[in-house]
Amino acid sequence: MLDLFTIPECPSCAATVPRAGLCVDCADALGQPLRAEPVAGTPWAAFWTGGPYAGPAGSLVRAAKFGPNEAIALDLAESLARRVAGAGLCFDVVVSVPTTPWRRYWRGFHLPDLAARAVGRATGAPVLDALHRRWGAAQSARGEAARLQAASGLVVARCPVQGRALVIDDVLTTGATLHAAACELLGSGAAEVVGVVAASSGPPLRLPVGFS
Repeated sequence: MLDLFTIPECPSCAATVPRAGLCVDCADALGQPLRAEPVAGTPWAAFWTGGPYAGPAGSLVRAAKFGPNEAIALDLAESLARRVAGAGLCFDVVVSVPTTPWRRYWRGFHLPDLAARAVGRATGAPVLDALHRRWGAAQSARGEAARLQAASGLVVARCPVQGRALVIDDVLTTGATLHAAACELLGSGAAEVVGVVAASSGPPLRLPVGFS
């Protein structure tokens, strides 16, 4: 009955839509090709972003993570997988940047895991549970300097990795966690690491450790 009296809104920009789902403009923004970022001076062989955190991609990430809303997370994961598959990126295994068991339990899902599995289905690449996140405060709750200091001890490799690994995360901010993940995978045997994030909140290479 409530649905009869509810005006559907786009979950990204809150614009009125004729039925539940993204508005035309936001759907178009999420369908744009992935953007390649410069990687000189970083451990990455290549890196792509799905859109600015201030745009539709960021709005959907926030709605998925902090709602939390698994339906939006699944839509975002499938959208990212279609773009990865359409770009013809080269990689041998897919690895997601992990979270702690508590945050996974609180949300009921982990967006990078959903995206990694979607990419695996879309490309046929195996998904490898190669990284472990130690207990600690969420990076979103830390300042920039604290993120950099904490990240190297938060993410650790849990198994050997071979070939070219595609690392998937939801948001790129200081890049500290992604940098730690890349270094751990290279240290565990990966020949190269390439990365994809759903949304990016800043210009690349602002910090010496990698992406900002």
